[in-house]
Amino acid sequence: MSQIKVSYIFRHPRAYFFSIEKVFKQIISVVERKTVVVEIYVPYERIRPLELLKNIQFVKKYKADVFHITGDVHYLAMALPKQKTILTIHDCVFLEDTKGLKRIFLKLLLLTLPVRHASFITTISQKSKEEIIEHTGCQSNKIQVIHNPVGESIYYVPRTFNAAKPIILFLGTKDTKNLHRSIEALNGINCQLDIVGPLTDLDLTILKENKVSFSQSINISEQEIADKYAECDIVLFPSIYEGFGLPIIEGNKAGRVVVTSNLPPMNEIAADAACLVDPYSITSIKEGIEKVIALPTYRELLIEAGFRNIRRFEPEYIACQYKALYQKMLS
Repeated sequence: MSQIKVSYIFRHPRAYFFSIEKVFKQIISVVERKTVVVEIYVPYERIRPLELLKNIQFVKKYKADVFHITGDVHYLAMALPKQKTILTIHDCVFLEDTKGLKRIFLKLLLLTLPVRHASFITTISQKSKEEIIEHTGCQSNKIQVIHNPVGESIYYVPRTFNAAKPIILFLGTKDTKNLHRSIEALNGINCQLDIVGPLTDLDLTILKENKVSFSQSINISEQEIADKYAECDIVLFPSIYEGFGLPIIEGNKAGRVVVTSNLPPMNEIAADAACLVDPYSITSIKEGIEKVIALPTYRELLIEAGFRNIRRFEPEYIACQYKALYQKMLS
C-alpha cells in the first residue's frame, strides 16, 4: 500500500509570528516518518478580496490525500475538497477583538463557512472547542481537542531557588496577558520581573509607581526564550484569555514553578502542575507568588507535577493523535 500524502497549509510567513509554524514543525517531524508530507505557505498575508482569491487559487492546484489547514487561513477550507480537509482553529480571539460589520465578516469568513466546509475540526483546548460550538452551532463530534506540543527547544537545568530575590518570567504584554495587575501584585515583593514583549509608556509608569525592578526583551529567538526559562525562578502567566497557554507547559518542562490563572484553558493545561490564582484579583496573584516563594515543599510538589504533566504534550504523543485522525478520515 502506498504512503498517504498530507499537505500542511500555512499562513504567509511573518517575522516574529511563528507560533503555529513552530507547533506543526514538531508534529510534521514525527508524521513524515511514514507519510509523504508537503508544506504549503500561501503567498499573501492580508485579508483583502483580491489577495484572498489569489490564495484560494494558489492552494487549489495542489493534490493530496489529506489537506490540513494549520491555522489563521481558515477560509481556505472553502477551496478544498471537504472529505479531504482538516481545519485547525487555535482560538476565537479574532472575534473578541472586533465589533460591528467587521466582526460579522470575520466570523463568516474565518469561522462559520470554514467549519461547514471541513470534514473535521481540531482545536487546542476544551475551552476553544466550546467557543467554536457556541459561535457556529457545529456538532461536538466534528471537533477533536488535540493539544499543542511542548517546545523542543525548552530544556531543564537544576537551579537553586532564589527566595531572597526571585527572577519572575512574564511572557507577552498584550492586554489579555494581565501585566498591569501582575505589576501591582508585585508591589512590596523583592523580585526581578523579566518581561518579554514591548512596553508602553503606561506600562513603564505602572512599573515605576509600584517600584518593581524589571528587565525587558523583545523579538528574541526560540533559544533565547528557552534560556529565559532556565534562568528564572517563577513563570508568571495570569492571563485572562488564551486558546491554550504554552508558557505553562514550557515552564513545566524547564522545571520552574508556574503561577497561572484558575480559568479555562489555563487550569485545563496546568492540571495540578501550577499555582492557580484569580487573574482578576491583585490580592490573589500576590498571595500565589508569596506562597511559592515562602514554601519550598509546595514548590517541589508543583515542579514534580510539572514533569508528569508534560507527558501529555510530548510531540510524539500529539503527532500520533493527528495521524489517527488522518486515518479515520481516509477510512
